[in-house]
Amino acid sequence: MKKQKKQRKMQKISKNSQFFPFFVFFLAFFASCTAREKKEVNEFLDGCANALVAKDAQKFLDCYDPSYTDSFFPPEAAKKTIKEELSRNLAPSYQVLNREIQVKNIADIVNQEFKLEGVIGGQKRTYQEQEEIIVRRTPMGLKIYSGSALYQILAGRAKEEDGIKQVLEKRVLALKRRDIGLFSQTIDPEYDFKNKDFKKLLAEMQGNFKSYDSIELELDSPKIRFYGDRAEAVEGYRLKVIYQGQKQEFNDNERLEFRKTAQGWKISKGI
Repeated sequence: MKKQKKQRKMQKISKNSQFFPFFVFFLAFFASCTAREKKEVNEFLDGCANALVAKDAQKFLDCYDPSYTDSFFPPEAAKKTIKEELSRNLAPSYQVLNREIQVKNIADIVNQEFKLEGVIGGQKRTYQEQEEIIVRRTPMGLKIYSGSALYQILAGRAKEEDGIKQVLEKRVLALKRRDIGLFSQTIDPEYDFKNKDFKKLLAEMQGNFKSYDSIELELDSPKIRFYGDRAEAVEGYRLKVIYQGQKQEFNDNERLEFRKTAQGWKISKGI
């Protein structure tokens, strides 16, 4: 009996020993394929970056899948704006700060942080952004399928950000002047947040203007992101007020939602 058990154990060890070299070979083969695919993706993305710095708009756009769409910027308008941005006299500066590539069966996931500097949307700007892009292998070669923050910036995000910042500045001025008419221009007529609609919000703010002797709002530079016909701005603020002769100060962060209307960007949630 003991002899039979020993024989079975030796047979199992023998089978495992036969399988082990194959398993090691498979892992080595898989690692080799993964390393090769990562190298291909790196070279592809570096080529896209070189096209950007060289202001070769068509080569840069060729990095994107023909079906590539951004939730906010329609393809034809986006391509037109990107070509305009890369036709300027000064070439943009672009640097990848870090990049991580995950090789998948259908597509590769690339998480990277980059720094972009240049005249964008008619002004000198600097962006340091993180993005998660999907890169797919197609009959035409590697293509960016989704998720490019760089594409969005060049496609017109800068000008839209300016529009939102102008609304924020107008709100600061309205509070300082305690001007309900000016304040109302910053609010979406469809405003809906915490059981307050447009009328209730204006009534509340009108009451604040009457109660406080002074209202001053200071904002940090906002972090803005776009999705669909909406945008979100997050920034730190300092609110300084004088109430019945007493000075008070509040420091916090706020998150505001904006909606693009026929009259421009308006605050739709958050106050």
